Formats: sequence, C-alpha cells, structure tokens
Amino acid sequence: MRVCLFGTYNRGHSVNRIVAAALSRAGFDLIELHEPIWESTRDKDAAYFGPLGLLRLAGRYLVAAVRLARRWHASGGAPLVVIGFNGQLDIVLLRLLALRRGPRVVFAPLVSLTETLVDDRQVYRRGSLGARLLGALDRLTCRLADVVVVDSEAHRRYFVDRLGVPPRRLTVCHLGVDDAVFRIADAEAAGRDTEGSFEPAPASEDSDPPGTANGREKAATTSGTAARSADGDIEVLYFGQYLPLHGLDVVVEAVSRLSVRDHLRFVFIGTGPERERIEPQLRATRARVEFINWVPYDELPGRVAQADIVLGVFGSSAKAAMVVPNKLYQAAAMGRAIVTADTPAVREVFSDGEDIVLCRADGRALADAIERLAADAEARTRIGGRARRLVAEHFSGESLARRWRALVEGIVPELTAPLEEGVGISILSFNDADSTLRCLEHLSRADLGDARVLVVDNGSSAEQRARLEQGMAGRFAARAEWLDRNLGFAGGHNLAMKRLFEEGCRYVLLLNDDTIVTPDALRAMV
Repeated sequence: MRVCLFGTYNRGHSVNRIVAAALSRAGFDLIELHEPIWESTRDKDAAYFGPLGLLRLAGRYLVAAVRLARRWHASGGAPLVVIGFNGQLDIVLLRLLALRRGPRVVFAPLVSLTETLVDDRQVYRRGSLGARLLGALDRLTCRLADVVVVDSEAHRRYFVDRLGVPPRRLTVCHLGVDDAVFRIADAEAAGRDTEGSFEPAPASEDSDPPGTANGREKAATTSGTAARSADGDIEVLYFGQYLPLHGLDVVVEAVSRLSVRDHLRFVFIGTGPERERIEPQLRATRARVEFINWVPYDELPGRVAQADIVLGVFGSSAKAAMVVPNKLYQAAAMGRAIVTADTPAVREVFSDGEDIVLCRADGRALADAIERLAADAEARTRIGGRARRLVAEHFSGESLARRWRALVEGIVPELTAPLEEGVGISILSFNDADSTLRCLEHLSRADLGDARVLVVDNGSSAEQRARLEQGMAGRFAARAEWLDRNLGFAGGHNLAMKRLFEEGCRYVLLLNDDTIVTPDALRAMV
C-alpha cells in the first residue's frame, strides 16, 4: 500500500526520520511530498515565534503550499497520509486539497503548539489572544486527523484534558531510536551486563553531595567500558538545545555543587536560545566544562559513546513531565548510563535503578545522582547495558515498524489486506503513446497486487507504436498486444478480455489511454 509523508516537516528532525524509517520497514510504498521551511533556522527563539516572525513564516508557507498542491495532484495522491512534527498547517492544507474524497490521515505531531509556546517556552502568555489561537489550531488539526499519534500516555492525557481531543482519536507510540544511525549492539553484547540494580540514596535537603575520595578510587581501579580514563576522569555529557524543557538551571546548580570534584568533566553539545544565559553561569562554577556547538548527526553516536554519564531533561513545565526525549533513547542505544528527572512519561519506558537513574528536578538531587554514578563504574556499565538491551528489544527500528504496521492496519484494514487475485487491466491505446505511458506510470504507483496489465495498441501509426514500445521497455509490469488495424473501443477491449479471462482473471478493468488511476482505485472496486 502506498503511504505519503506530506508537508513542510523538518526532514532532518529525528522524529520524522524515525517515522519515515518505520513506515518503510513496515513494507509500505513510501513517497515524500516535502517542501522545506523549518530547517533553515536551527535555534528558534521567542522572536522566531513572535507575531512578526510568524508573519514572515506565513509568506514562506504560502509559497510552499502552492508547490505542495501541485505535487500532490501530480502524484495521484495516496490512500494514507502521515503528517509529522511541525505539521499543524500541513494537515489543514491537505484537507483543503482533498475536500471530496480525501485520504486517511495520521498526524504524529510529537508535541502540541500550546504546550511548546505557551506552557514551556512562554512565548505567549496563557489566556492571551495568541495562546487562544494556538489552542484553536491544535484542536482543529487533531479533529482533521483520523488518528493522532503521541509519544507517551502522559501526553495522551494532556491532549484529552487540555485540548479536548476525543480519546478514540489518540494512540500512543513511544518514539524509539533511529537505529540506522544510533546502531544498537547485537543481542549477545547487550546480554553481557551483570545482575543487580542501582539504588540511589535520597538526596538530603540540608546536606551537600557525598564526598569523592572513595568514588575517585573506584573509578580509577574498576575495569570496563565505563571507566576508560587511566586517571579516573569521568565525562558527564549534555547534548541538545538550550531550551526551558531541558531545565538547564538545575544542571547549573548541580555542576556548581560538583565543581570541586576535579575528576568530573562536563561536556555540553548544542546551541539554543538560552545558551547565552547558561554558558556564563556554568563557566562561573569553576568546574571543568567544555562547550561544543554542534556535532554532525551521523557523528553524534560516537560522541555519545565516549561519555560515562549522559544527562536527560530537568525542566519543571507540564511538557517536561509528558515527553520521553529522543536523546534518552539515543543514549540508551549507545549503552550509556543516563540520569534524568523522575517523570510519569519516563517511567512508562524506563525503570529507575535498572536501566536509568531518576532524580528530583533540582540541583542537589542531580548532583547526588551524578556523584553516586561517578563512584560506581560497575553500576554505570550495568545500567547502560540494560538500557541498550531495552531499546534493542522494544524500541528498535524493527519494533517501531511492527507498531506502525499494526497502527495503519487498524486505520485502513481494507487497504492492507491482500488484494483479491484474478484481476486484469486492459488499456486501449491509439496514436497517443504519451498518454498511455502516463497511464502506466500512475498504475505503477497504485496498489495492484498480482493484477495483469495488458496494453492493446489499436492500430496506431508506426511512429506512435515505436514510441510506446520504447517507453514501455523495462519500465512497467505490463505487456502489449500490437494490432495491425483499429478494431474500435469494443473490439480492442473484447480482444483484451478474451486474453485475460483465458489466463484465469475473474475481473477485468477497462481503461482508456488517458485515464489517471489513483493508488487505491483497484482495491476500492474489487
């Protein structure tokens, strides 16, 4: 079955990459109708989403919409369309393009505009005109979709309670990892982690993090991949944008508390609206800190694998409690020990002390968790190994492909069941090779199953016949019958039906050479 990824989605964003890969692995014929808008600006600050910024974006979107409309009509469409992250406007456009008989639509936004721009980044004040308009757009786009895919059960509840989306429209599909880039170790390597669990002690409200003498000795003397530095240095890695979601103020406090622990090295990869504020605060802690703007996506797995401890998110917004950030899956796939805030969404996927370390979203608790992990190389290796195994078993590309296959089959079961056998297609061609080839091109994109395609050239001129014969050669799963004279519409198709019925066809679809066949036309008729 043909599935279309449609819109102005950010093609390079890991969410959209994961969805595209899952659909392809699930066996669907995936096409992309994409016009880039969002990729050109990596760090989207408050001004980007402010009134003037949105006005500029509106002009760019109109240009992209015209191009998408042309490409949609030229492609013949698809019975199922998936619209991903950044796709709120795209679903409105698609419904306008297909008013009469539109495709089924799966909307996988990852996050709503309301939680991002109102609750988390606070670009628009709650209750303001801008916030109300964003909420209205969120509700509209969810109503226009047949199914809305969210990344956690906590997120599903938000869409129901805050945005009023009917529960029947929502389904949860945990994000998983782009394992074409973040390659998961094989099952044998993932199974070599030791037994037991890590029990983080609760952080005291009135005490500093524990001392480091024992931890430094253990880090220096314990063997294993988690203790690679001969001098006992431990690298703590943060990677991602500097956004409120990530709770970088909590990280600053934790780094400050650990600044005297000279065996800890903190590495920060990324940029973003809050870096200008956060970086001077981190440098002022006098801890060992290093800043890297960005690492190319295909090099990021290797860089993550160098870390001993990876930091998740520590924000205090409603959004922070509802998401399982992609970097958690990425770090887990690399077998790293992860520390992140204890949230309902994270607990849907990970288990504290088993394959992740959870803590309160405050600097004291985070510092304590880092200190304890830094002191225990065996725990880092064990937790990282179990995290890697968790992702390999439940959140790999193959696992996601099965989930998306089941999701699509639930939406359009009539389009995913095997097409009934015994169908033939007769195309009558007369002196119009170009139209016949265009008809065959559209048929090649359709869901035909094992249908037999027979082109009857009804006595065309030598030039047109040669053009058709050359155009068909090696391109289409079709054969041709070349007639010396024109038998007319009935005569040509009668000849084709005789051939096809003799070959065992039970049904024959009769087409003129200028017919444009939509991808699901044959399935709808049989």
